[in-house]
Parts: sequence; structure tokens; C-alpha cells
Amino acid sequence: MHFAIWNIRGFNKSPKHLIVKQFIQEYKLPFIALLETKLSAGNMDKIAQKIAKNWEWISNNQEAGNGRIWLLWNCDILSIQCVKTSMQYVTCSVNTKDGRFSCLMTVVYALNQREGRKVLWQELQAFRTTVDCPWLVGGDFNAITNGDERLGGAPVTGADTEDFQQFISSSKLVHIKTTGCFYTWNNKQDAESRIWSRLDRVLINELWIMQYTSSQVDFLQPVCSDHSPALLTVGEDDFQGKKPFKFYKMWTKHTEYLPLIRSIWQQDVQGYYMYKLSCKMKMLKPVLKDLNRRHFMNISEQVLRAKQELIDIQNKISTDLFNSHLISKEKDCLKKYTNLLQCEESFYRQKASIKWAIQGDKSSHFFHSQALNGLFKETNPLTSSIQP
Repeated sequence: MHFAIWNIRGFNKSPKHLIVKQFIQEYKLPFIALLETKLSAGNMDKIAQKIAKNWEWISNNQEAGNGRIWLLWNCDILSIQCVKTSMQYVTCSVNTKDGRFSCLMTVVYALNQREGRKVLWQELQAFRTTVDCPWLVGGDFNAITNGDERLGGAPVTGADTEDFQQFISSSKLVHIKTTGCFYTWNNKQDAESRIWSRLDRVLINELWIMQYTSSQVDFLQPVCSDHSPALLTVGEDDFQGKKPFKFYKMWTKHTEYLPLIRSIWQQDVQGYYMYKLSCKMKMLKPVLKDLNRRHFMNISEQVLRAKQELIDIQNKISTDLFNSHLISKEKDCLKKYTNLLQCEESFYRQKASIKWAIQGDKSSHFFHSQALNGLFKETNPLTSSIQP
């Protein structure tokens, strides 16, 4: 299933209506959020009928007055209820009619002014304390997290990034797996004055990660806008109901692992031996989940960040060859990158083994695709000696 969020930068012209209509049809979207539409409330219903006939919609026109955020959805597939709106965001509950998908979604179009965005961060942090389900926060944040997320224009300062960084950290949100265009906005100027920036993103909470493990967002080419549309994909593998607890071998590599196990195992539990074992295993689950959340969440993104940190340090060393601080920092970064790389490999190896164990004997599409790639031949001794 696909969802989309797109800062369309004005939506009063017919060519853009056609582009969005084709976009909805191409990706079979049941939901799209359009930002910076500059539409009056009176025009929204007429244009909605042009691009997605018989769809329902809501906007924050009452708070903003100029169509800053406009959500449209196919009511035959989705049931959406507005939870809260403001000038800078719309939060709604999203449920599929078949009951296989359910979440809270906050679509953001942040103000350009830093002080205005501070209000947004505060309101979302307050709202987070009430969330007890998968939560996605996505859109145009008009903010960056570090200097690498902007090319051109004025130099990036700490003041440009610290508020947004603190919001993401304190809200315990992380970036969903992201592909496509890294810089999601540009100012459409000539080369000498062109600015590129990563203003659009999708953040998720831990419950989303646990429930929709194969979801990702792809930032496509901007086409008629100065912003890339965000195409969110939730895979069919995620529609299998509540996920069972899984133990991942990569946890054992962390220095906190054994002390955590020991702290639980040394607790005094009264009762029969099997009862004691059962109680301690139940006590371990939330502890290990917390370890995963703090150190292994979005492991692939952590690997990419660690690699970039290492490259940045090595670039600095190339201009200051005997700087003892940088040399020490390089060793730390290399160790961190290597450890995360090993954890990532362990995670995907284990995940692949689980998928084969579950689906490998079902004569399913997965089975046949793996057989064509040679996996069946390698793992089935009955066929390993057969020559083509």
C-alpha cells in the first residue's frame, strides 16, 4: 500500500491538477497529503472532484486560511478521523477498512521562522505523551539536522539545527528507511545561486517500527514543484497482525547485554522452577526491546551515518596529518562503523533465515523466486547432485 505527501507549491493551476491525478493513478494511492496548496476552502471541493472523484478530504484552512495542508483519501479503502489540527500540522487516525493497517499520522508543514517552528516542536512533544500506537510524522519541516543536509546558500550554524535535533531526540522518533532524492528541495535558481536542502522527511516511533518493519519512503523527482514528493510504502509483509517477539543475535554484541541479562536472572522470584523461568523470560522481553530501541533501531541508517562520520574525520585528517585528536577520533569512528556493520549483517542474515523457514516450504512466490536464484538447489540435498 502506498501513501504520499507532497509540497506542491501552489495548486490553483490545471496542469498541476492533471499531474497529481496521474500521480494518484500511477501509484494506486488511497491517500495523498498536499502542502502549500494556496487554495481557498471554496475551491477545494471542486478540485478534489477533478483529481480524485468521490474522495473525502480535510484541511487546516480554519487555522491557516490558505490551504497549507490538505489531506485526501479514498473512503472505500480508508477510514480517517481528524484528531488535531493547527497552522503547522494535521494529525489524524488512519485505518484500512479491512482492519489490516492502523496508525496515527501527523502531516507537517512547518513555518519558515525558527520561533514559529519552536511552537510546533513543543506541541508535537506534548502530543507524543498520549500516543500508544504506531505514529508517523512526515512532511515539510523547513529545518535540517546538520550541515550535510544543505548545499549552497549561507553557512549552516548550530542555531539552524539544534532545535530540530533536540525535538527528534526527545520525541524518540527516527527516520524511516529512506531512498531516492537526498535533497528534497531546491530554490530553482541558476547554478550560481542554486540551493539544495533536505527539508522533507518522514519520522516514525518505535511502535511503527515493531509493527511495519518493511515500510520505507522514496523521495521522487519534484516534477512540477520545488519539493520532491514522498512516496511511503507499507509492504504486504506488514499486514500479518501482531508481531511476535524475536531475539536477535546482534544484541549479544553490545556491552550492556550480559549485565542486563544478569540483572534480571539474579532477581528473586518465588515458586516452582518452571514458573521462575517463565517469569524471568517475561521480564527480559521489555528490557531487550529497550536495548534494541536505544542501540539497534534502524540499523541500516546507523551504518550509513557511522560511515559518513568516518569519512568526514578522514577528510579532516588529510588536511591535518598529525592531529592526535583526529587520529584518536578516527579509531573510535572506525570501531563504531565496523561493529554496526557486523550487527547489520547479523540482522539481515537472521531475518532471511526466518523468512525461508516460514515461507520456503509453501510453494509460494517467495519459494519459486529463491529456487530460480539457486537457493533451493544449495539448501535441498535431494537436488544438490542433479546436474542441469
